[in-house]
Amino acid sequence: MKTFAKIAMLAAAVLSLSVFASCKKDNGPEVQKADLTELNAVIAEADALLASATPALFPQEAIDAFSATLSTVKTAAAAANLTQKTADNLTAQLKAAIATFKGQAFDAIDASKLIFELGFNEGEGETLKTTGSNTWTANFAKGPAAIFGNNTPLPGWVDGQVGKALKFENGAHLEIADYAEKALVPQELSISVWVNPSRTYANNYILSFNQWDTWKYQIQDAGKTFLTVHSDGGWCDHDCELAEACPENTWTHTVATISLKTGLMTFYINGEKVKEWADCGSGNFVIPEQPFGKLLIAAQTLEEIANPEEGADPNSWGCFYGSLDEIKVYS
Repeated sequence: MKTFAKIAMLAAAVLSLSVFASCKKDNGPEVQKADLTELNAVIAEADALLASATPALFPQEAIDAFSATLSTVKTAAAAANLTQKTADNLTAQLKAAIATFKGQAFDAIDASKLIFELGFNEGEGETLKTTGSNTWTANFAKGPAAIFGNNTPLPGWVDGQVGKALKFENGAHLEIADYAEKALVPQELSISVWVNPSRTYANNYILSFNQWDTWKYQIQDAGKTFLTVHSDGGWCDHDCELAEACPENTWTHTVATISLKTGLMTFYINGEKVKEWADCGSGNFVIPEQPFGKLLIAAQTLEEIANPEEGADPNSWGCFYGSLDEIKVYS
């Protein structure tokens, strides 16, 4: 019996080994294939960016470094045994390289130079907060009833060029009272904004800081963008000299810059430089002894809103008609 029992135990052990051997895979455990969807998308973005990069736009050493990083990522991404963790790391590495490369462009603007912006992507409410280097409060406001009667709506939410935008008519505007005065008067100032005017007339105001006593930006006759600055050297105002630069019922990207270091005032329409003036002097912006008290968006001056001239024509009132989106002011 003991001998039989030993034989039975030995047979069971051999059977167990046989079953284990038949279940074992020669190539080891199967590795789950990584999802490369995001990584491939970032590689495609990097390819497009590198293809458009020229020595006129980027330093050559920056182009070479970015190209080398992209090549390394591509080689690693093509590995047969790529894990999800490695794919995710490569994605993060390439995203960081793209951000660094963009920041090395000759015309790149440091994020710290963004004085404030209003993207209008909240899509609701009657009070907004600026972002950028300064967090200020922008309150919705109506135009003066003495000018427009009861037809004085608040700014209204509409679809914009990027997300949501605000529509202005009959004096509707935004008021920022808690601004930092010094932040708004750097020696170099750039204003960027998408505009979609519903009217073309001489007083289509976009931004006004102390009316024309410090600086203002508007669309004037014939749809031309127009910037006024007041510095130690006096007033300087010019337009972009491009008729229908901002046509009615059309989204147009506009930029105006002023340098009180060089005296240059420059205008851009849809990314193209259209006019540069070299006679704006140097020095510093002037702040009037009695500032108007609020930075205005889509209106000319708070003084005229509070004390409108009797019999003033609502058709020539200094305010914006149309929609504004992605307002950004840089130093």
